Amino acid sequence: MFLYFKAVLGLLAATLAAAESTGNFSIPLTRRQDTALLGSDQTETFSSDFNHVVIKYSTAFENYFRNMGKQHHLQVGQLLKRGDEGSVGLRNVDNGLLWTGHVQFGSPPQSIYVDFDTGSADTLVNPGAYKPGSSLSSHNTNKSFSNTYGDGRKANGTIYTDKFSIGDINGKHVAIGLAKKDFIASRESPNKGISGLSMPSIQTFPSAYKPFFQTLRDQGAVSQGIFQFTIKTGSGSSLHLGGIDSSKYTGSITWVDFDPSDGFYVAPASINGKEIRTIIDSGTSLIIGPPSEVKDVLQSIDGVTISDQQGQIMATFPCNKNPKVNIKYGSKTFPLANTHLKQNSTTCVLPVMGRSGLPMKAWIMGDPFFQSASVIFDQEKNRLGFAKQA
Repeated sequence: MFLYFKAVLGLLAATLAAAESTGNFSIPLTRRQDTALLGSDQTETFSSDFNHVVIKYSTAFENYFRNMGKQHHLQVGQLLKRGDEGSVGLRNVDNGLLWTGHVQFGSPPQSIYVDFDTGSADTLVNPGAYKPGSSLSSHNTNKSFSNTYGDGRKANGTIYTDKFSIGDINGKHVAIGLAKKDFIASRESPNKGISGLSMPSIQTFPSAYKPFFQTLRDQGAVSQGIFQFTIKTGSGSSLHLGGIDSSKYTGSITWVDFDPSDGFYVAPASINGKEIRTIIDSGTSLIIGPPSEVKDVLQSIDGVTISDQQGQIMATFPCNKNPKVNIKYGSKTFPLANTHLKQNSTTCVLPVMGRSGLPMKAWIMGDPFFQSASVIFDQEKNRLGFAKQA
């Protein structure tokens, strides 16, 4: 994306912590914006965003095949081949939003900032972010992991389990993968890892070591198996764990079922009237879809100029205009809240893009949609809730 954003978690005041009941905790997120433009020609920047998606979903499909013994029904074609060290040359892969939050592992607790991601399943951290030798409750499983991060870097290392806390929520024997080499770049500081919130069928870890929220559910550490993202264009962003924070939305919630065996949160939707299939992914910075479908949608929008550069579909428009993009889930329509990605002083780009060669036959609903709704992930009833932000 053109502007580099990062969501950085601030520690809660004691009064807020006291107001939350055990197993039901709301994490405030604060956005930091870097207004420095990355250059007038952003084609390479968007190419890196697309390649991030290709690598991420290729890895998830590989995990699904290993875990489930069959190809994922959303997979298209052959998966990307990668070397042990990751040979994909990219830049600016961390442009966009990282929902970085503060968690604690160990006893005494060790604080770690991680990127909360509904499009992946495991908790992985850089070397030094977690020190098992300093924790009295650390357990070395003697199991190894190998994963590929979004820019092609390999994350290889050892799986540990330890005590875990986030706010007033406490768990034990929660899995954390400690990498041998940095896979999170230093420019992403204070983020030192990634913590997945998806379902187990796409996890890298062996099945005995479930995603952290699944483990908290199994142990009864959360009041309900529900979490809620509310990402606002201004202040007031939050991730709520263990229930629904009714103060974050107005009106009613519209519910759409998902199949937990998919691993991803897959739901039908429409965009400007076109019926599509979507994956709700907090770890992706754009809305990305198959090029032919994206082109159909862009052609329905007045005042934009569509370009197709080697299968990369995007639309530009004068920054003083407001293109209309409406996304519908269930019975509710959500106008895209932030359609302006600045390319230069006068030209903006719509954050709805297409690319040939994607490994999935679905749209990825990333950050621009999260800024437009309060999104509820109900793992107990296998449904997704969408409501208008308060």
